[in-house]
Amino acid sequence: MKTSTAGRLLEFMTRLSDSCISGAACSPSGPSVSWCAEVPEFARVFNNGGRLLKADGIVAFMETALMHCLHMRELCLSRGGDPDAGWDRIIAVHGKYRERIAGAKGFAGAEKLRLWLNQSGSARLICLVTHSCQLACSYCRVGKYPAEMSPEVLDRSVDFLFTSVRPEVQLQFFGGEPLLRFELVRRGAERALAAAKKTGKRLRLILTTNGLLLDEKKAGFLKRAGFTVEISCDGTAASQMAARGVSVGARKTSLKVMEGLAAAKKLKLDYCVIMVVMPERVGRLLEDFSYIAAAGHRRIQVNYALGVEWTGRQMLSFLRQLERIRRLAPGGASCVNFLKERREPVVLNAECTVDCDGFVLRETGVCLERDFLRMRERFAVGDLRSLGPIDRYFTTQFQNFELLAKAYSAENQRLRGIILNNIKFGRIMERWCGARSSLSLTR
Repeated sequence: MKTSTAGRLLEFMTRLSDSCISGAACSPSGPSVSWCAEVPEFARVFNNGGRLLKADGIVAFMETALMHCLHMRELCLSRGGDPDAGWDRIIAVHGKYRERIAGAKGFAGAEKLRLWLNQSGSARLICLVTHSCQLACSYCRVGKYPAEMSPEVLDRSVDFLFTSVRPEVQLQFFGGEPLLRFELVRRGAERALAAAKKTGKRLRLILTTNGLLLDEKKAGFLKRAGFTVEISCDGTAASQMAARGVSVGARKTSLKVMEGLAAAKKLKLDYCVIMVVMPERVGRLLEDFSYIAAAGHRRIQVNYALGVEWTGRQMLSFLRQLERIRRLAPGGASCVNFLKERREPVVLNAECTVDCDGFVLRETGVCLERDFLRMRERFAVGDLRSLGPIDRYFTTQFQNFELLAKAYSAENQRLRGIILNNIKFGRIMERWCGARSSLSLTR
């Protein structure tokens, strides 16, 4: 983007922001149904090529333009160049456009307007109920040290989630290994279900587990409570143990994971297998997927590992094997990646997370930072007891990218490269899977 073009884009974005602040494009109840603007030809790339921009598309336009400017700046810096000052100017002027609009005269406390400006779907809160885990997966950055969530902190966490004005909320139990604290998970689920009944909100309960402690008793409760369970399994015994920090008894551990999966299948639990692929083992992706599918597991999500660099050849291998999975559907299994609910680039997603001590942070750097306590400081939200309604603390992909850039890029060129690399892979996946979602072999 040339400086003159950046200047014209800045002017158009200012026009959009001013139209919202003045009340022409939106009101306390949300975007206007009658307002629209003609998009200059040079800026239509940020409007999916469209000539007209309706009010309900302003947020998407602003986000896409801001993401482009930030990405181009970071890409230029990663190559040792001097970025166009126009990009920084746009980010400086409009990086906080949401706050400016929400704080305009007459908009204070307009929750419907705030929800439209945020546009991050349902409210989701992650609870780290323990930092303990039986494994030491190299791709997991959650610190492993003695820390356990108390019942009182969990109760406050559930209450915090239900401060949202959204009609749907999501509560996810994470760790460490959350099934090490099964009774606490039960308590949290029961409290959340009671709150959902009282408020009339739709509730989605999610649990992410390594599967080692998943038996019929636990699976039975998870089914009755309506949980969606994400079970980590990277494929064959060799692939499962390659990055999981287990050398002694590796085969026994692998079999235990498969037993947990079998319990989930037997009780018809709503579950999905999460398969993480490391770059060095990408050549085994199809083999590992087929291994899980052959055991009768029908929903498998294939995740490329974050926080590591992928070469172009490795990305291509990943996509080629996903295409074979889509066409062949080994074992009748479907690949969750093709569903529209999958949000890429994953490295820019970040939910609010409550740590064991009640400290709330954003997950923004969890895939990059090996020092978990330092990551808490970088992406702090605050103590659970002092926070307002949860809707105030959600962030967009642009905001998460900006947080990452401020936290890591200036001090670590290698991490800047990894962030850009993971964003690139995510964008490729977004376009590739989006083009095939209508052809997804879901069964």
